Amino acid sequence: MLHRSGCLKERWQFRCDDAVISIAATANCSTIAATTVGKSLYLLNSEGTELWKKSSLDHEGWSTAISPSGTAIAVGTACKNPADGNVYIYNSQGDLLFAEKLNSPVWSLSFSHDGTTLAANCWNGKAYKFVKDCCTYRLRSVYDSHSPSGLYGI
Repeated sequence: MLHRSGCLKERWQFRCDDAVISIAATANCSTIAATTVGKSLYLLNSEGTELWKKSSLDHEGWSTAISPSGTAIAVGTACKNPADGNVYIYNSQGDLLFAEKLNSPVWSLSFSHDGTTLAANCWNGKAYKFVKDCCTYRLRSVYDSHSPSGLYGI
């Protein structure tokens, strides 16, 4: 992690199990999530200390998002052949709150400003909306763009 004090200087390093594909952080970088080709999701604090690790994702971790409060961490997985992917949402302690099989690589994730809505875009050209419901999330709607190129950013 780099920080600015006149010029950018390295503050700390953290070694993951494989190549990092996606990183997300809260606005003040108090919580940082990283997903890897090694099918892992890491949660770190601002000092680069590992808070927890999930190393049993079904596929490579291709996207991640953290709610603004840092209380929900989402990861989207991807496999291209055959096409497959899932969305997982964990709480800040690492407990699984929600999992949904989307049968398509999950390219991007984004939480709403209050963390109650998670959007996911996929290789199959669909966008998914998940809404918090008590202590879990539920799939509320799906938008099909009919794009053969997929939806890559949200």
